[in-house]
Amino acid sequence: MTLRFTARVLAAIGLMPVFAQTPTDFRFGPDGVFTLMQVTDIQDDDTPKPRVAAFLDGAVKRHKPDLIVITGDNTYGCSRKGAFEKSVSAFVEVFKTNKTFFAVTFGNHDSEKKGNEYYTRDEQYALYKKMGGGFFADHDVPGLSGTGSGVIPLRSAADGRVRFNIFLMDSGDYVKGGFDGVRGDQIKWYEETGGNVPCLWFQHIIVPDIYETGLLIPVATNTPKCVIRTKGPWAGRGFLLDQGRAAGFLTEQPGPTLHTAYTNALHTHEGRTLYGSWRKTGNLKGAYFGHDHNNTFDGTDTNGIRLGYTPAATLQAYNRNNPGLRVFRIKENGTYTTRIIKESDLKRRERE
Repeated sequence: MTLRFTARVLAAIGLMPVFAQTPTDFRFGPDGVFTLMQVTDIQDDDTPKPRVAAFLDGAVKRHKPDLIVITGDNTYGCSRKGAFEKSVSAFVEVFKTNKTFFAVTFGNHDSEKKGNEYYTRDEQYALYKKMGGGFFADHDVPGLSGTGSGVIPLRSAADGRVRFNIFLMDSGDYVKGGFDGVRGDQIKWYEETGGNVPCLWFQHIIVPDIYETGLLIPVATNTPKCVIRTKGPWAGRGFLLDQGRAAGFLTEQPGPTLHTAYTNALHTHEGRTLYGSWRKTGNLKGAYFGHDHNNTFDGTDTNGIRLGYTPAATLQAYNRNNPGLRVFRIKENGTYTTRIIKESDLKRRERE
């Protein structure tokens, strides 16, 4: 039994305090800005696509992130021992070569296959840590559900005080009938840890509230350019993006946590869903997701909660043959700006 697994077990039964490994001391620059990059749905197999690595390398060189968060579906279901290392080595080497720190959590495809010949999420996390060396930001809290769940604090350059938090959470893989989501213990830990510090939240699978809080407008299914939901409480309904509340595009139906799972006792804390917790704490500045490869919208709903998508970096799965990612410029005053970068953007800049 590994030390890390022992820590998980002891924490779970209350014999050890729940804490994360001490992450790298991330600080705002002298200009009060911290640059973060979200990369999601890389989904390479054991023969990684050179274009994906080249795209990531070009984006890192141009935007010079202080930290990259990898938010799930990191491989194309490629958790087989030996194959996994080949799948992830291409992008890990990009980050190491550019001397860029990175943190990892997981999506539904990362541990679909089970058995002795496949790595678990814990084993994958340990391999990222080993392969990344000093550039891996180990934020995982051993006692929490999932793997790669925790917080990365951003500190003031002047006095070292925490000014902003980056929450990175494992949203699970599957439950009967649909997709899993963040569990109640993760919500409880967030409420106890977040304090009054502003934060951004990153996970793979989007919350079901996306259909209910004003960012998406219900329309007739024959409405031009609408997306049609095929599952859950909203099945058979069409939706358009509210352009007054959001920028970007809704091009496919969001595939959230199964609604009945999202609201049950396992996935809530004191009756609060994750979204309800964000409303209670009041410190969330934005939550960003992957999973639905072509959606790129980012907007603030009727409750003041900002939700956004980051496009897939994959060339193995669908993404209109144009890998993408998202860059954030976070300010020490608690605000941020963000934009999507695609492969076509980098190529256009190269021609200029």
